[in-house]
Amino acid sequence: MKKMVHPDEALEMVLAAAKPMAPARVPIENAAGLVLAEEVVADRPYPPFDRVMMDGYAVRLADAGKSVQVGGEVRAGGAGTVEVASGRAVRVMTGAPCPPGTETVVPVEEVEESGAEAMLPGGLEPGKHIAPMGSECGQGEVVARKGWEITPLVVANLAAYGYTGIGVISPPVCALVTTGDEIVQWGSAPAAHQIRNANAPMLAVQLRAAGVRKILRGHAGDSMGQLRAMMAHTGQADVVVISGGVSMGAYDMVPDALRGHGVEVHFHKVSQKPGKPLLFGSKDGRLYFGLPGNPLACHVCLHRYVVPAVRKMMGRPERACAVRGRLAAPLAKNGARTLFQLCSTEWDGRQWTVTPLAGRGSADIHAAARANSCERLEPGAPQLACGAEVEAQMTAPAL
Repeated sequence: MKKMVHPDEALEMVLAAAKPMAPARVPIENAAGLVLAEEVVADRPYPPFDRVMMDGYAVRLADAGKSVQVGGEVRAGGAGTVEVASGRAVRVMTGAPCPPGTETVVPVEEVEESGAEAMLPGGLEPGKHIAPMGSECGQGEVVARKGWEITPLVVANLAAYGYTGIGVISPPVCALVTTGDEIVQWGSAPAAHQIRNANAPMLAVQLRAAGVRKILRGHAGDSMGQLRAMMAHTGQADVVVISGGVSMGAYDMVPDALRGHGVEVHFHKVSQKPGKPLLFGSKDGRLYFGLPGNPLACHVCLHRYVVPAVRKMMGRPERACAVRGRLAAPLAKNGARTLFQLCSTEWDGRQWTVTPLAGRGSADIHAAARANSCERLEPGAPQLACGAEVEAQMTAPAL
């Protein structure tokens, strides 16, 4: 086991242990946000017929500048059996199949119709306002590739080509365990010596934003018996996240509880602020994270280490999005550990502005309530003046 590792080494060790999940098949309406584990292939050409692109008239080119008879109509969903002959136009609607004999489509606003006759404009172009069969996608063509994230438009393609289910990389099942005798449920009334459980819902929201769909929850008081029972409860999880109990106090029993459960601890303590007590281990391919109990340290550690592991396991890029912006307030010279400063990053109409949210320590969730990004400062980094250009890694959508 390593102690006091560099943040980058810690992340490398986490990612080295995080392995892709096995594929599974899910209904297409439940697939958005997951990653394709198979190619999506068109079962027919698209469009599957010569498709009308505008409301108008299907005509022959030789009838340009002439008055023709209007007979019949084809709408979207119609079979399009009425034939377009010389001297005859068929009224057609957007999305309809072109009737036999169609050489071009003239928009309704370019035609002067009187009774059963229509005067066509001159200079007609072949194939105008027609999407030929297979012009968008040929039969057997790959329309979405293995490894793509499934967006709503990928779901639309799945439906268009007859898929009801699709192979995806399964999201990991996560277990979320909070610890501490001082913690009570967030909806309850705490006694004077107690605090509500802010970490559990915060971490659950972060995990869901990363793509996790199933979260097992539990809480253990400050006793080895309760911690061991909770370890047994996490057996079905691929990733176990424990909040609190990882520091150096007499009741910080999580490291011993993990070892007693057979977990190999890879590192304990990282040279960063907040989040120094972070612990990471593994057992039988499962990942175990011991996060500090202070909410901001908990938040930063989950964002920086757990979320990249989850994303890798789901086949997604590990690094979150980052933007370059200007500091709206100065940042003081940094100390001996890497600092992950929570910030509020906003677009002001011209550029990104990054506002550091300094609080009274890693338990101060109030000052950081608007945080949606993190600014990294290396050990001993000099003071950064207001207006300095920085890179902010997003922890939530920008405002």
